[in-house]
Amino acid sequence: MLANPAARRQLVSELTAYASRQHDEGIVVDFEEVPEKSQADFRQFTKDLSAALRAANLKLMVTLPAGNFIYDYAFFAVHSDAIIIMDYDQHWNTSAPGPIAGQDWYVCNIQTMLGLVPREKLIVAVGSYAYDWTQGPRQGRPPTAKSISFQQAIVTAQESEASIEFDPDSLNPHFSYEDEKNRPHQVWMLDGVTGYNQLRAAELLGVRGTALWRLGAEDPSLWFIWDATHPSDSVHAQLEQIRPGPT
Repeated sequence: MLANPAARRQLVSELTAYASRQHDEGIVVDFEEVPEKSQADFRQFTKDLSAALRAANLKLMVTLPAGNFIYDYAFFAVHSDAIIIMDYDQHWNTSAPGPIAGQDWYVCNIQTMLGLVPREKLIVAVGSYAYDWTQGPRQGRPPTAKSISFQQAIVTAQESEASIEFDPDSLNPHFSYEDEKNRPHQVWMLDGVTGYNQLRAAELLGVRGTALWRLGAEDPSLWFIWDATHPSDSVHAQLEQIRPGPT
């Protein structure tokens, strides 16, 4: 579709008409894993869609991975009302087990993006879910993971009598267990504590706002702190050193 000008024009027309008909504020574009060879066509589609939506008094937001520089972040910032940075998946379902969004990694991504995207156009997506990595049956085979909800991770920890530990380096919780086939598992999570630290970091860095991935998988305790700003209680000492710099 991206490589076909006629198909691009048709989708631009249909999306604009749909958002107008539904009385929406606009459109969020979330095309996952766009290959490098398709980036130029993706940029052209975004530019065309932005022009059509603005002409209809509608907004465009584009969701992009954090720190993947085949994407031209500055271009997408110009041709959208905001960019939503997916600031998670430091380790993913086909990688080795590890933190999903370590605090240092998360903050570094925002700081890097602020060198390319104006603060008023940067929205940071916070993750709240878990990965459960299973070691393969053959020794040396890399583990694979499935994405599960926070609630599923807690139930698994309880049923397997596993102790959840809070990693002091990444500030992400994790645990390990063996299943009924004696296969070892490693589980890493993003919970209310990681969400709190990340929301406060985004606030201190002065971004436009935050988003959540994903509804239904989150730690319910997030909702007690999501809209809180400038809390009076202390935050991790690392966050006290964050100060907005020039964009």
